[in-house]
Amino acid sequence: MRASLRDVITIASRDLRSAVSTPLFFLLAAGYLVLCGFFFFSLLIQFNSVLEQASLIPGTSTSLNLWVISPWFQAIEILLLFLLPVVAMRSFAEERALGTYELLRTSPVSDGGIIWGKLLGVFLQTTILQLLALIFPLSLVILSEPEFMPIVTGFIGQLLFSAAILSLCVALSALNSSQTLAAASGIATSLLLYLADAPAERIGGKAAAFLTFITLGNHTEKLYRGVIELPDVVFLLSVLAIGVFFTHRILESERVR
Repeated sequence: MRASLRDVITIASRDLRSAVSTPLFFLLAAGYLVLCGFFFFSLLIQFNSVLEQASLIPGTSTSLNLWVISPWFQAIEILLLFLLPVVAMRSFAEERALGTYELLRTSPVSDGGIIWGKLLGVFLQTTILQLLALIFPLSLVILSEPEFMPIVTGFIGQLLFSAAILSLCVALSALNSSQTLAAASGIATSLLLYLADAPAERIGGKAAAFLTFITLGNHTEKLYRGVIELPDVVFLLSVLAIGVFFTHRILESERVR
C-alpha cells in the first residue's frame, strides 16, 4: 500500500479546512473543553481535601501527579471514546453523502494516499482540541510544582490512544454510507475495546489474560504516570495498523466490485 506524502497532506489539509469551518467542530470543541475543565477543577477540589487530610493523617500522599494529572488524563480518555468516532464519522461517509466519493476514488491518488490522508485529517482535528485542553495541566506547572514528565508522556499516550481509535473509526466510516451509523458503530467499538477486561475476573484463565491485553486503557495507564514502556506503544501502534489495514481492504473490495 503506497502513499505519496504530497497526496496525504493534500487530502488531510482539505479535510481539516472543511471540518474547522463547520459549526459542529466548534460545538464539539466547546463541549470538550468545558468537560475537560470540569474534570480538572473537580480533581483540584478533591486534591485540596487530600491536603487537609494529610495534615491530620501522616503518610498521606499529596502528589499532584497522583491526584490530579494522571486521573485527569484517564477521565479525558473516556471523553475521547465518544468524541473520536464523531469526528471520524465524516471521513468517508460524508464523501458519499455529498456525492464526491466517486470523484475521490477515480482520482489518481492511491488507496494508501486516501487512507492516510483521511486518517491524518481527523487526527489533526482531535489534536487541536487536545492541545487546547493541555492548558489545564500546564497551568499547574506555573502555579505549583508537579512532575513535568507525566504531562509529556500523558499527552503522548493520549495521542497514541486517539490514533488507534481513529484508525478503526475511519475503517467503519469507509464501511458505512451513513454518518450516524458510522459514529454509532465507532462509539460501540471504542467502548468494547475500552471495557473488554470488565468480565476478566469472572472468566479467569487465558481468556481473562487476553481480554486484559486487548483493553486499550491498560496500555495508557503507565504513560499517564510518566512511564513509557515499549510493549504499550507497540500495542497502540498495532491497533492503528489494523485499522489502516481494514480500511485498505474495504476500499480494495470496492474496486473489485
